[in-house]
Amino acid sequence: MKNLIFAVVVAILLHANTVLGATGNDGGGIGLMAKIFLAFFAAIIVFQLIPALILFGSLIVAIFSRSSKKDLAESESVSDST
Repeated sequence: MKNLIFAVVVAILLHANTVLGATGNDGGGIGLMAKIFLAFFAAIIVFQLIPALILFGSLIVAIFSRSSKKDLAESESVSDST
């Protein structure tokens, strides 16, 4: 009976050792100041992205509106000359 208990305890300890080693828990992790630092730079990127998207949208509108005005002007000049 004593050998059986010893074998069970050894088996549990050996199994627990591999389970604890497989978790990969380092302990520390990312601290509060690192989170604040990353959030600050994320906010900078987001606040620069909003005006960039507005400018890009204005560029697209200007490109397509110029082409339609140019086509309209050319069609008017052709109709005026005839």
